[in-house]
Amino acid sequence: MESIIKLRSKFNKVEKGYKKLKLAILSDSTSQFFVQGLKAYGIKNKLNIKILESNFDQIKLQVLNTNSSLYKFKPDFIFLNFSTQKLLNQFYRYEVRDKFFLHISNEIHRLIKNINSELSSTIILNTFNEINDNVFGNYASKVTSSFLYQIRKINLDLMVLSQKNQNIFICDLISIQNILGENMFDQRLYYNSKLAYSIKGISYISKNLVQIICSNIGLLKKCLILDLDNTLWGGVIGDDGINGIDLGGEGLGAIYLEIQQWILELKNRGIILAVCSKNTKEIAKEVFDKHPNMLIKMEDISIFKVNWRDKTDNILEIKEDLNIDLNSIVFIDDSPFERGLVRRNLPSVTVAELPDDPSNYLEYLRNENYFEVSSITNSDLEKTKLYKEESQRKKSKIKFKSNNAFLKSLKMIAKIDTINDYNLKRVFQLIQKTNQFNTTNRRYSQNKIKE
Repeated sequence: MESIIKLRSKFNKVEKGYKKLKLAILSDSTSQFFVQGLKAYGIKNKLNIKILESNFDQIKLQVLNTNSSLYKFKPDFIFLNFSTQKLLNQFYRYEVRDKFFLHISNEIHRLIKNINSELSSTIILNTFNEINDNVFGNYASKVTSSFLYQIRKINLDLMVLSQKNQNIFICDLISIQNILGENMFDQRLYYNSKLAYSIKGISYISKNLVQIICSNIGLLKKCLILDLDNTLWGGVIGDDGINGIDLGGEGLGAIYLEIQQWILELKNRGIILAVCSKNTKEIAKEVFDKHPNMLIKMEDISIFKVNWRDKTDNILEIKEDLNIDLNSIVFIDDSPFERGLVRRNLPSVTVAELPDDPSNYLEYLRNENYFEVSSITNSDLEKTKLYKEESQRKKSKIKFKSNNAFLKSLKMIAKIDTINDYNLKRVFQLIQKTNQFNTTNRRYSQNKIKE
């Protein structure tokens, strides 16, 4: 993870054509560094983010006063940032401790209701970082009036709130805290300038916020392109043979088995899997078909590009076959040379910079959070099947003399309907497909579509 200073030095210029959007930051702690981090990650993702930063600790003042700068700004996104340090101070002053979570939840619900009555903005809330004040020690889980118990109840309520409201999303600071540990905070900065997070913590939070924003405007990662040797299994299949590669069991083989399990979870959620490997095709396929510990099967792969050609060319062909943008592709390869080649020739493709040690691959990939999503539909869960069918249709098309004859053979039926709560998610997804359904290059949030 790059520091905010490095990010701002690398990503400091908004180019023509970057997507413009407005973001309001309302925080109960110092938020100036968020502005820097969000602008940098925005530029990195080709976003031109105009930011309204409210004065320190003025969340209620901004939200409850309909004449405030928040409502005049009319943001596309609002980040309501509540700090645990502030929450703890409130908790100590609250008399009925076992009802504290209700008090906080009601306050947040009231703020949300006010915003939604005046604006159509997408709202991003954060979970509260867990601080165990250790008044009760490990016994806190059995004490409903403990701060640890109450903060967990609040966080659960936030998740439920986001499930019930299409325009509310959660930036999960607890997950970031799991990555950074004590480096999430800097107590000296907090006491001196009321900065609730360390500079490194703010960098991680800013990145996650931009990922949420990108997913809401259709800038999604849709396809995972995989190398094979020393990526899906240990060793080189062409040299070691099917019985010589490391896959399953203990040690190195267990590492690759867990990586495959995670990849399959992505596939089941709707991420398209493709293979791009320098190998002999028949030898590589044998692992998928015959190795007893191979979890990923050929039917899980939408495109199988295994040959001795340049990987850049293969990725371009995968992109064409799937009819997706290069910026929706994530490429995983253990070879620094191949990664560098793809990164240089196809800068729009996200190239995972895997660690040297395979035992750290999975943790790295999880922490990067490449596949942020804002909605899930039934068609997402059948992506592999749908793309395979599309590939088959393209092959079948060659047999027909005209495009009209081909289209008639498909026997498609069009159904016209209005936008409603049942099809809103799918409508949102379809109009993000600029190369298929939206030639204006304008992308709208679900809330905008609903209007």
